[in-house]
Amino acid sequence: MLHDQYGNPVSTDDPADIAALDLFIDEVLGYGDRAGTIIESAQAAPGCALVNACAATLMMFMETGSACRLARPFLDAALAAPPATERERLHLRAVQAWVEGRMEVAVGATEQIVAAHPRDLLALKLGQTHRLLLGDFEGMRRMSATALSACREVGFVHGMHAFALEQCHRVSEAEQAALHALAIRREDRWAQHAYAHAQETQGRLDEGIRFLREHADTWTDCNSFMLTHNWWHLALFHLDRDEAQQALALYDQRVWGVWKEYSQDQINAVALLARLELRGVDVGDRWAELSGFLRARVDESVWPFNELHYLYGLARAGDTAAVQAKLQRLQADAAAVDPYVRRTWQQVALPAARGLCAAGQGRHAEAVDQLKPVMARMQEVGGSHAQRDLFELVFLDALERKGELPRARAMAEKRIIDRRNVAWQHRLLARLH
Repeated sequence: MLHDQYGNPVSTDDPADIAALDLFIDEVLGYGDRAGTIIESAQAAPGCALVNACAATLMMFMETGSACRLARPFLDAALAAPPATERERLHLRAVQAWVEGRMEVAVGATEQIVAAHPRDLLALKLGQTHRLLLGDFEGMRRMSATALSACREVGFVHGMHAFALEQCHRVSEAEQAALHALAIRREDRWAQHAYAHAQETQGRLDEGIRFLREHADTWTDCNSFMLTHNWWHLALFHLDRDEAQQALALYDQRVWGVWKEYSQDQINAVALLARLELRGVDVGDRWAELSGFLRARVDESVWPFNELHYLYGLARAGDTAAVQAKLQRLQADAAAVDPYVRRTWQQVALPAARGLCAAGQGRHAEAVDQLKPVMARMQEVGGSHAQRDLFELVFLDALERKGELPRARAMAEKRIIDRRNVAWQHRLLARLH
């Protein structure tokens, strides 16, 4: 029995297994580009349950229709390995439940691990990731607070706690936690991301731009999601400063093009193109180019947050056949998902999908009718506040185009008070009067 870098026991006598686990955990926490080495390590160590569980986890992070199939051989190897510790058995339960779509079990297993082993930072990261997809930000905060009590010297934990605090609207605390994480480890990309969220929430645009540009030198070995996503946040700051051409240049040069086949890169691209259009920017043929990659998503459903972006992108590209096929697939999958999340899929995701498609196709009255009943529940589809703001912007645009100006004015006024007091929102409000 050996121990990983955070002191957690591992059922192995091979230091190579520990080295593989330590690297994988650091790469996952740090959003590095070397997490894939766990695949070769798992193939070389079929008897190490945790190494194989990590390989299965990596496959699930791909967020594709084939992820479960790709994860299964590693999961099977992990389940067939010699008896493991209780902590490792919980890891196996968590990844198996994830593969099988039983999210309540997956979340419960990671919470059990963190409660009993607060220095298991992989379990913390997985648990927070799941809860982000479920829209449970308070659950994210509780998990990181538990880990923090045993890991105050570990910057990654402060960064994870910072993001959870920001999503719980505890912005001042989030800033302090993020800065503490960065004082320990300047290249902590998730802490940078959390700090950028806090600045964006408060409309501190100049500071946000300066902060991200000052830390961009640490992104060279990021995985594609974190690389494109932090540039995406920078683009949002420029948009809020009415610097649309800078944001469009960031789309072309930084946000779209790192790994076009990857789900999160596609989501970043859809979300930025949509915002640019909603500000009146002509995006040319970019929707058509993007939709060529989105069509690969038509025959799968992974999570509502993802699917809503894919559908809106396909609708804006004018791919009617793909939109209809995707809606049909989403409806079928919503009836078959685990009961723990079925209400969200059926009561929120499906109407939202229809509404976003209608908005993307220019049917604004229908978009309003579909979106209006579910806007108050959109947190359930997952994603951060900043990401889900896209859905509110689409709804606001549809209200204006339908002619429901009193409601549109009320929304615009609330955004100015509650979110960001920036110039373009004041111009929007003036247009609505």
